[in-house]
Amino acid sequence: GEVANLGGAATSTPFFRYREQGATAWIDVSLSTLQAPDFVSAEVTGLDASKTYEYQLVAPTSDGDEDKSEIGTFSPATIGQVSTGQPSTDTTSITFAGILNDIGGVFSVDASFEYRQVGDSSFIQTSPQTLSSASTFSTQITGLPVDTEFEFRAVIENPDSTTAQGSLLRTATDSELTVESQPPTNIRQDRVTLNATVGDKGGAASVTGRFQFRQQGQTEWI
Repeated sequence: GEVANLGGAATSTPFFRYREQGATAWIDVSLSTLQAPDFVSAEVTGLDASKTYEYQLVAPTSDGDEDKSEIGTFSPATIGQVSTGQPSTDTTSITFAGILNDIGGVFSVDASFEYRQVGDSSFIQTSPQTLSSASTFSTQITGLPVDTEFEFRAVIENPDSTTAQGSLLRTATDSELTVESQPPTNIRQDRVTLNATVGDKGGAASVTGRFQFRQQGQTEWI
């Protein structure tokens, strides 16, 4: 809240008060003494997430005056729900995917991912994205080692630093596509059979191969 004017007094010692909606007794939360107008805030713990509360800022001054804000209402923030989605990969990068299913009782959350190479003890956190409604989100990580397995999960964080996590999943960067030319066979005056071996499909389900050839000394491939 804001104590906008001290009304000519030297100081004001404001406080918040709150109560469950429908109750008559207030609970006071003390604040520091002010010598000039200022914004004030206070943290309240031990609230019941299933209840609605009323609150008010009261600003008594050193000359005996007192001003009160209008009574507002709030419900304790409840953490939302997040799911870890299926990633997409290539040889040196992974695009992590997440789903914010429910934002919870707040206006926005920070969504990010935690990942680590399988066998490591600590996670690396990606830069957060601020989301204000249920939606999907993703982050691409590049420069990863080839054919390496990782663990990852989606994470959301409320403004009060409470967090929720999706399931921990595993994925791996793709192996590199390898192909090796083999000696030709069935050599005739006007024809030849070209041969090659595909050593690794680079994580793909299938590959389509083709040959290129040219007369020695030429620059153009056929």
